[in-house]
Order: sequence, then structure tokens, then C-alpha cells
Amino acid sequence: MGNNEVMNLGDIDRPAWWYFAGLDGALLALGLLACIPSWAAQVRDSLWLPSQGLLIGLFIAALLVHLGEALFAYSRAKAAELPAFAWALQTFVVGFPSLRKLLAQEA
Repeated sequence: MGNNEVMNLGDIDRPAWWYFAGLDGALLALGLLACIPSWAAQVRDSLWLPSQGLLIGLFIAALLVHLGEALFAYSRAKAAELPAFAWALQTFVVGFPSLRKLLAQEA
């Protein structure tokens, strides 16, 4: 990653703010429930939740999907001579809405 890429973090097309709030909020909630069993137990008193093991598995799977999307975004942005690190970081954070913006820019 060169200095130009760091400077270009703000120069990429961003999805709407509510994608960040909704998707990252849900991922944060899943992560907290997966990593803090006592919180999950309290939520289970009011709502149905899958087992602790499944919560952990879902959280890990979501992180791996975001990582895969980020690596794909990095390679596509690099090939298109766009700020690859910025696209990868944004895609890791918000997922498919970022990747969709990148692919639309390439078209």
C-alpha cells in the first residue's frame, strides 16, 4: 500500500450510511452475542436464539465472507487502477453494498 492509497481513502464511492448502520450493527450484535454468552443467555429469556456454538459459527462465517469480499474487491480495484486498499477496507466493513459500487464503477 503506497502513500497515495492512504490519502485516497476518502476518494471512493460510498454506499448509503444506512448500509453501514444496519449491516454493521447486525454484525456487531451477532459478534457480541457470540462472544459474550451471558448476554446471549439474557436475550434468550425474551427471544429465540440459536445455540451458542451456532452463534459463534455464524459470526466466523460472516467475517470470512467479508474477508473474501474484501480480497476480491482489492484485486478488482487494483486491476482497474483504483485505490485498492480503500476499496478492500470499505468492503470488509460493509460487504456487498461496497462491492456492488466497485463493480458498477468498473462497468
